[in-house]
Amino acid sequence: MYKTFERRTGEYYEIDPKNSWMLAAAEKNLPIVVPGWKILPWENIFVSYVIKGEIKPSTMKSGIEYMAWLAKLVYQ
Repeated sequence: MYKTFERRTGEYYEIDPKNSWMLAAAEKNLPIVVPGWKILPWENIFVSYVIKGEIKPSTMKSGIEYMAWLAKLVYQ
């Protein structure tokens, strides 16, 4: 998701970048944990980048992969 922000300029931001948790997380390279991401508009954005060949489908973890990764992160 962070790469989608890298391609955008400030003219497309809906809020002041200083107040964006997403941009702050990107600057720190923090993982984004979003349960149920598949029901959000992000899925459409993600698929559009896959179709254009700009990212690979494997960039986004499946639900099972996501939960296993998160469990390992929490319990280490």
